[in-house]
Amino acid sequence: MMRTKTLLAHGLIRCGLAAVLLGALLAAMTPANASKDEKKSDTASCWISYSDYEPNFPHVDLAACPDAPKDETVFCRARLAGDSMTIDRFRQADGCLLGSVTTSIADFIKSYGTNLK
Repeated sequence: MMRTKTLLAHGLIRCGLAAVLLGALLAAMTPANASKDEKKSDTASCWISYSDYEPNFPHVDLAACPDAPKDETVFCRARLAGDSMTIDRFRQADGCLLGSVTTSIADFIKSYGTNLK
């Protein structure tokens, strides 16, 4: 029984580490010139689209982007790993990933609360 719990804990730690590394990779690969105001719909410049992201990255749909709740030109998703949260911002027009921001869950709740509207 103890060995099963140890193996389970080890597996969860490895999954969490993989999620953190994946988040760091996504953040590092986000184009430096990506901006929430970017209106360009050229999909050739889109390094990851929402149609590729959605089935491959475990995430939570957000009702609004935390720092721009009234902006209808973008939508956001959240990925959780341990005590951190990565917010991925996509352009509504073509589903292009515009950027990612990682923060602790505690800091996110302090800044935005638990109910985005």
